[in-house]
Amino acid sequence: MTQSGTELVNLYPELINHAGRQRMLSQRIGFFLLKLQLGGCNRDVDDPGDAHDLSCLEEAIREFAATHNILKSGRFAASKGVLFFSPLAQQVSSNEVSGIDMMLEKARRILKGVKAGEAPDAALMEHVAGVIQQDALATLQRVVEALEAEFSARSQEQADTLSVSVSDAQKAIERIDRVARHSKLVSLNARVAAGRAGPFGEEFSALSREIKHLADRMLDAADDVQNCLKDIA
Repeated sequence: MTQSGTELVNLYPELINHAGRQRMLSQRIGFFLLKLQLGGCNRDVDDPGDAHDLSCLEEAIREFAATHNILKSGRFAASKGVLFFSPLAQQVSSNEVSGIDMMLEKARRILKGVKAGEAPDAALMEHVAGVIQQDALATLQRVVEALEAEFSARSQEQADTLSVSVSDAQKAIERIDRVARHSKLVSLNARVAAGRAGPFGEEFSALSREIKHLADRMLDAADDVQNCLKDIA
């Protein structure tokens, strides 16, 4: 398998896992926003419990945004500069992408305000929570499904390419096998002729034995490669 093919196999499961994790992170953001809303004006950023909630919300937003940016732009293989999966805008509608962007922006705005000591905007928090519970979850599910479908298609392409390569290699091994067997036959005939020549054929006899030895090694190597190809296929 080529280096880019190996990167492909390693990359897609990682991306699918990240896309699936986005759903969990979105729910985590919604949960801590709800806690902020319930705390209202009584929230104290210096309180250990409140500070922990704000820290968790900030971390969830940061992780969600980082992966969202990767999914929006697509990812390239560092060694080949090959785009390994389609940007998010090619998998879901631009409105859905914009909806997640707006959700992130508003969640950050809420977090910034609370950390500055401002009372949470109940209407804004309710809107963000609604986006998370409905639109964002549905969009993220489609992203996961799109990545899984693309991974399946790319994997099949790799399998088809590998199948052709194995077939070509098997044909080459068969040619080597035929040459080796023919060499053994030539060597046998040469040894018979050398024997008939008596002392004058000793050097030729030694050469024929070496040819047979090389032919045997070629056959053994061909068998080893053939077995490896069977395991790959």
